[in-house]
Amino acid sequence: MTSIPWESLRSKISGQIDATEGVRGAYATDASVYQTFPNAVAFPKSDNDVEQIVSFCRAHGVPIIGRGGGTSLSGQAIGTGLVVDFSRFMNAILEVDVANQLAIVEPGVVLDDLNFRLAPLGLHFPPDPATASRATIGGMIGNNACGTRSIVYGRTCDSIESLRCLLADGTWIETTWLDHAAWANRCLGHSREARLYHQIDQLIEHHKDEIHSRIPDLPRNAAGYSLRALLPEHARRSLSSLIVGGEGTLGLVTRTTLRLQPLPRATVVVVSRFASINAALSALPQILRSNPSAVELLDELLIGEAQRNAATRERMSRIIPVDEVPQAVLLVEFMGDSPTAAQTAGERYVTQMIASGAGELAGGNQSANAHQVLTDPVSQQQAWEVRRLALGLVSNLPGKAKAVALIEDACIPIDKLPEYNRFVFAQGDKWDLGVSAYAHASVGVLHYKVILDLHQTHDRQVMRAVAEACFEKCLEVGGVFSGEHGDGIVRGEFLPKQFGSQIYQAFVNVKQIFDPQGLMNPGRKIAAPPLDSHLRYGDDESARKRYVEVTADLTGNYRYANQDGLVGAIEQCNGVGACRQNIKGTMCPSYRATRDERDSTRGRANLLRLAISGQLNPPGLANAELHESLDLCLACKACKSECPNAVDMAKLKSEALQARWDVAGISRTAKFLGRAPQKIAQLSRWRSAVGWLATQSWSKKWLQSWYGIDARRTMPFPARRSFDDWWRKQTHPLQRLWPLSNQSISLKNPGSLNDADQSQPPVVALFVDTWHRYLEPQIPQAIVELLWSLNVAVVVPAPYDALRSRLSWGLLRESKSLGDQLFEDLEPLSQLGIPILCIEPSEASALVDDLPDLVPNAARAQRVATRVQMVDAFIVEQCAKQSGVLNPRSEFAKRHVTIHPHCHHRALFAEQTVQKLLSMAGFSTTISQWGCCGMAGSFGYTHFDLSQKIAETKFAPTIRKLHADDQLIVTTGISCRHQALDTTGIQTYHWAELITS
Repeated sequence: MTSIPWESLRSKISGQIDATEGVRGAYATDASVYQTFPNAVAFPKSDNDVEQIVSFCRAHGVPIIGRGGGTSLSGQAIGTGLVVDFSRFMNAILEVDVANQLAIVEPGVVLDDLNFRLAPLGLHFPPDPATASRATIGGMIGNNACGTRSIVYGRTCDSIESLRCLLADGTWIETTWLDHAAWANRCLGHSREARLYHQIDQLIEHHKDEIHSRIPDLPRNAAGYSLRALLPEHARRSLSSLIVGGEGTLGLVTRTTLRLQPLPRATVVVVSRFASINAALSALPQILRSNPSAVELLDELLIGEAQRNAATRERMSRIIPVDEVPQAVLLVEFMGDSPTAAQTAGERYVTQMIASGAGELAGGNQSANAHQVLTDPVSQQQAWEVRRLALGLVSNLPGKAKAVALIEDACIPIDKLPEYNRFVFAQGDKWDLGVSAYAHASVGVLHYKVILDLHQTHDRQVMRAVAEACFEKCLEVGGVFSGEHGDGIVRGEFLPKQFGSQIYQAFVNVKQIFDPQGLMNPGRKIAAPPLDSHLRYGDDESARKRYVEVTADLTGNYRYANQDGLVGAIEQCNGVGACRQNIKGTMCPSYRATRDERDSTRGRANLLRLAISGQLNPPGLANAELHESLDLCLACKACKSECPNAVDMAKLKSEALQARWDVAGISRTAKFLGRAPQKIAQLSRWRSAVGWLATQSWSKKWLQSWYGIDARRTMPFPARRSFDDWWRKQTHPLQRLWPLSNQSISLKNPGSLNDADQSQPPVVALFVDTWHRYLEPQIPQAIVELLWSLNVAVVVPAPYDALRSRLSWGLLRESKSLGDQLFEDLEPLSQLGIPILCIEPSEASALVDDLPDLVPNAARAQRVATRVQMVDAFIVEQCAKQSGVLNPRSEFAKRHVTIHPHCHHRALFAEQTVQKLLSMAGFSTTISQWGCCGMAGSFGYTHFDLSQKIAETKFAPTIRKLHADDQLIVTTGISCRHQALDTTGIQTYHWAELITS
C-alpha cells in the first residue's frame, strides 16, 4: 500500500483521495457480513476525475471498486484496491425532461432525493428497493435493484434509457437501445467500442442455445450477467443489460438517462393475516390473479421486532394490534385511477379471498376480519416504512447471534415456493437455527435470514452447510440463487454449478471483453472467494479467535443492559446504512452536512468495532482516528430511535471519550463545558458582569483560545432574575416545599392520578434544570402557574442537573457518583408515587435512558426513572382527566404554530403531546420535519461552521419563511431556541410561553 503514489493522483483531480486508516476502516464493510480494507478511497467530482483515477489504477495495477450507498448485502461494495465513492460529490440531477419522462443523473444521486425532486412533477423513478432513502442510482445499476412493485414496474434495467460508462482501458462507451440494424452497425469497424460489440455479439450467438436451456426465465435473476437480454430474438437490445446488474465488474458508470413513470394516482394496501407462512404462500396464485401492484410478506419474527423497536412501534400499531402477533402477514397493494377505484380493487380482492377460501387465515377465521384495508395515505406509508426497515429489524436481536444475509435472495417459481419454504425452515430445525422470512412474495423472492453467531467456528460451518443445501434445493425447484441482491462473495462461488461450465465460461468471457486486466471489482461474479471467507470477525480461524479473545472481557462504564454489553452495543450496527438518509427523520446530522462516511452512525460503529478488536493502530477506544470521527457526532440520539438496529451512538461516543480521558487526561474544554451547569449557577451571582463579558470581543477570543468556544458564537448569560428568586417569593397554596416533609405533602394522597381519593390535589415534582433555572426562568415560571391553574400542587427539588453535559463530554466517572446521589435524593418522590416532570428533553433523556444504565444502584435509578416524564405529556393527561381548559395568550391568538421538537424529544418521548397541548389551547399546529438544528448543547459552540451548515440545510431557512408568513415557531429544547436566534435573529418560543388556563 505504501508504494502506491497517491499524491501523484491527488494532484491530477479536483476531487479527493484519502488513504488514512480511519477512512479505510469506515469503507472496509458494507451491509454484508464481510470486511476487506481498501488501500484508499477516492471521491471524484467529474468525469475527468474518474478518467484520471482509472488511468492511474491501470498504470499501477490497482483494483477499482465503485461504491454508492454501500448497502450491498453480498459484499460487492468492498475490496482491496481503490474504492471510488460517487455519493459525496457526483450526486447531481442534471436534467429532467418532463415531456419525454426522462431524467439525466450522476451515479451518486440517492433514489429518495431524486423522487422527492420528481414528485411535484407527477413523476418518479419506479424501482423502489427498501434502501431507497440511501441507495444511489449507481448502486441500483450495479445490483439491478427491484423493490416491492416490480410486478408493475420491473427492475432497474427496465428503466434505463442509456448509460455513460468508462472501461478499465480508458474507453468511454455510451449505451442505448438498438434495433437489429443499429446493433449490427455498432459491430462494424476497428474501434474499441466496435470490437466490444462484435465480441459480445459473437459470444451471444455461440451460446444462445445454452442460454435458453440453462438460464431460467424468471421475473428476477441477478446471477452472473444478463445474457438472456441480449438474445437476437429481442427487437431492441442494449449493452446496459450487461452493465446493469454487473456489480461494477465491467466499468464505472458516470451518467445515466432514466425512464420515468407517472406517480400512481391512488393506492390502497390490504393487510391480510394468515395462520402460517405456507398458508400465505399457498394463496399467492389467487392473490396474483387480482392484479395487485405489490405483495410483500412479513413473518412473526419481524412483526414482533417491529412492535418492540422504537423506530417502528407506532407505525406497526397502525397495521397490527399491539397484542397480536400473527404468524404471517401479506401487504397487498392495489393501484387505481382514483381513490374509489383503488378501494374497490382492494375490497374486491378481500371478497374473492373469502369466497375462494384461499389460504388459512389467522385464527382459522375465513372472514373479512383477517383483512384490514388501509385507505388513508399515512397508514399506507407507515406500513411500507415497517417493510423497508425489515432488514434492520430482523438483525436487531440482542446477543451475538444475528440474522445473516446468506440464502435471502433465491427467486423461486411461485408454484414451488411453499415447497422451498418448508425446506428452508426444515434446515432451521435441523441446525437449531432461528429463521425469518419476509419480502417479495409477488415474484417468489423471499428474504430468508438465518440467525447465526459468526464469531463461532460451529456457526461458520453451519453457514456453509445451510447455503449449500438451500442452493441444491433452489436448483431442484427451478429457481435461481441470486434474485435481486446479486452474487458478490456470498453467492459468487455457486455460479458454475448454477448454470454449468459453458455459461460460466461465457460470463468469464464477458468480463475479459470489457475488462482484460481484471481491474474492475475483481472477485465478484468471476473467480469469487469462498462464501465463508473475508468475514467481519476475521478472515480465517486464527483471526476470528484473536477477535473473540481481544473483545471477550471488554467492558464499559455503561452496562448496555439491553445490548449484551459494550461489544454487543457496537456490533449492533449491521451496516444497513439508514443513517445516510437525507430527507426523512433526523439522523445523522453531521453526515447530511459533510457526506463523509465517517460522520454516519455506520461509519462510527465500524471504527469502534475495529478499535476494540485491535484492527486500528493504536488499538482501543482512545484511538485518534476514531475520535476524529466521533468528534462530529452531535449526540442527538436520533439513531437510537430511527436506526432499525437502535444503535445509540451518543452513549458510545461518551464511552470512548472517557477512555480517551483515561489515557490523555481530561481536556480543558471537556472540564469547562462538561461542568458548565455548576459554573452557570456560580456565575449567576454576578449576572451583570457576566452579561458584559459575554459581549466583549477580547473575552470571546480568550474563550476560543483557551476552551475552544468559537468567538463567533453568541454566549448565553444568566437572566436578571433566576427561577429560584421568583420561587422563593411565591405564597401560592399549591406550592410545596423541598425537602419533602409531612407538613409539605400529604402522604395519604401523594399525587397518584389514579388515587380514588380526589379530595386533595395531585402533587408533581417539577425538575427545573440549570438551563431553565438561570437562563430562561420565564419558562418554568409559566409552567408552574399553568400547573397551579389546573389544581396541581408543585414541589421543586433543589437545584440539580441531570448531568447531560458531563455525559456528552464523556465524564462518566463523575456522572456515576453524581448520578447515584441524584437518584438517592429523588427516590422519596418515586416512593410517594409523585411524577417527576422535566422541561428540557435532554435532561429527561439522561434521567430515563443514560444514567440508569450507568450508576451503581441501577434498581433505584430505574424506580426513579419510571416516574420521569415530559411536563407536556403530564399536562395533556391532566387536562383530559379534569376537562381542563387551555387558552392562547392574547398576543399569540389565531396564529399558526409550527413545532420543532428537540432531537431527544423525538427520539425518546412523544413529540405529538406538544401538538395536542397547543391544539387544546386553540392553535392550529404542524410538527416540523427539519431534522437537527445543529446546536446540540455545546456542540454548536465548539463546531461553529458545521453547526451553521446543519442549521442552513432546513432548520434556519424554514424558520425565516415561517416568520415571514407571520407564523409562530415553538422549539422544545433550549439549544434549538438559541440556535434559531443566533442563526436567524428570530425568536422562537417554548410552548409554555404561548398558553394560559
